[in-house]
Amino acid sequence: RCTGVAWAFFFFKQKTAYEMLRSLVGSEMCIRDRYYGNENRIQKAMGNNNQQANGFIDQKNILSPQQCLIPNNLKVSLSTMESSIYNSKFSPSGDLLMVTSQDGICLLNMDQDGKVTKQKYLPTQSIQWAISDSDLSPNNQFLLHSTLNPIVSMFDISQQKYTKMINLQASSGQFDQADWTYRLRIFSLKIAGDNSTFLAGTSIDASGTSYLKLYDLERQTIITSIPAHSDDINSVCFIDRESSAMFLSGSDDSYCKLWDIRLLGSTKKEVGVFNGHFSGVTCVSSKQDNRYFISNSKDQSIKLWDLRKFDTKQRERPFPLDFDYRYQALRSEQVKDVQQKMNKNKYDNSVCSFFGHQVYRTLIRCYFSPKHNTDSRFIYSGSSDGYVYIYDSLTGEKVQVMLDKKSREVPVRDVAWHPYSQVMVSSSFYGVISVWDHRSFSGDEGDEDNNICLLYTSDAADDLLCVDLGGRRIIKKKKIITLSQSLHI
Repeated sequence: RCTGVAWAFFFFKQKTAYEMLRSLVGSEMCIRDRYYGNENRIQKAMGNNNQQANGFIDQKNILSPQQCLIPNNLKVSLSTMESSIYNSKFSPSGDLLMVTSQDGICLLNMDQDGKVTKQKYLPTQSIQWAISDSDLSPNNQFLLHSTLNPIVSMFDISQQKYTKMINLQASSGQFDQADWTYRLRIFSLKIAGDNSTFLAGTSIDASGTSYLKLYDLERQTIITSIPAHSDDINSVCFIDRESSAMFLSGSDDSYCKLWDIRLLGSTKKEVGVFNGHFSGVTCVSSKQDNRYFISNSKDQSIKLWDLRKFDTKQRERPFPLDFDYRYQALRSEQVKDVQQKMNKNKYDNSVCSFFGHQVYRTLIRCYFSPKHNTDSRFIYSGSSDGYVYIYDSLTGEKVQVMLDKKSREVPVRDVAWHPYSQVMVSSSFYGVISVWDHRSFSGDEGDEDNNICLLYTSDAADDLLCVDLGGRRIIKKKKIITLSQSLHI
């Protein structure tokens, strides 16, 4: 049995001597610096001397020229659905793309070059308004999807048919279709790495509590039901899908919470809380490295978090944003005000925040770029204005903004990056699937200063002679790749 002391030791043991000495956030990405812009922050950290770090470079963690290439070109635009698309997701192998909408599921075959062929369209069952979330099993055998009622549907991919309808209602009786206000609704679900359990986040009940439900597919029973938040749980994710012992939840109460199934016991209390958002959290997504995750919020920010920098309790929001994001939008001055107040929030332990995309009308999702392609360096998100935004987590900068004109001014709720190629798929409320790839642009070779790629080595932060950005050395490597080409700035 894992004790609290043992868990704490495991969780903090990765901290380096340099981090302890300088009290830095353990991040290979960037230092949270409230008083410097991103460009000045990097220059300040690097000492403005272009001096390379001493010691050996961990070659496996250097970004190759291919890994610096990000999607920047609309390859094809497909009108595949007759209703709004809510989710798009690649299978772990990348050969299957699942797109879900208000009335059905479309399974598409896709190769690494972005060529799409339609496999099957599935009319769905027991749907209330839309498919709120969906997930493919790691073994590619089945998919699950949820909706705004207690039913989770299982579809067998090989048999091409629905095999289970799972009712997560606490009682065994039928749910009340008419009781919309307090009827159990599932906003998010994720399948564990063992393919035998899944995690779901629910709406609030009549007592004002929302629940995390862990379900055993083999025994067909709810393993545990955790009273987790004081508002709807919009998103859940596993810290490491392979182990699936620790997971995150993000709620409309503005808090992200960390949970460990091994430590719940009889108290069913979270391990920690991440304070900092001023409005509801629409998405939480893990980097799958047991260190970092990101969250998207109705306060119009994506926050990057260090899992080790949690709080032990919820802090009252110093600047709560009370507006209905489905029908209202913040003015640009209000968004700037949010940024300024975040910088002054002493309880905000996030590494950094990203602004530029829009989070209105629906629960906009965000993710890290794939490990294989980019070493998870980039953060990408849909947006309510129809664009796709890509941020560089190393510099904090917005490096790419893409628009399919067929999706102009309608929400792009979900975006999926192919796990093994530079192909990305965005899906909009117009029922449009946009496939993006990378296209090289000529004419950017003249400036030598542009021929620089920021590289980082693995945990070697104890040597104070090197430049450190919170856990990894940062060096400049000339003539590797032109940033103006790879990032299309």
